[in-house]
Amino acid sequence: HEDGRLENVGTTTDEKKINDSIKKEGWNDYRILAQGNQLLHAINGHVTVEVTDNQASKRRMSGLLGLQLHAGPPMKVQFKDLQIKVLAD
Repeated sequence: HEDGRLENVGTTTDEKKINDSIKKEGWNDYRILAQGNQLLHAINGHVTVEVTDNQASKRRMSGLLGLQLHAGPPMKVQFKDLQIKVLAD
């Protein structure tokens, strides 16, 4: 909402399907589609989150692209074949 309240209005891919598709010791395909205030994230073809940010006062429509690793047990993370495609308005 414009005031920042969250609203869950649907579901994405079943969590078990997402987890089963993840290659623990191999490469995974992670896609991010950011078009206007709409964001879609998918891993190995399965949508994990779809968000529409209607809080214009706090959202950013441009900025930096960062690759984030959350804290947790020791792990190895690598990135390859990064591609950025600018979409037409």
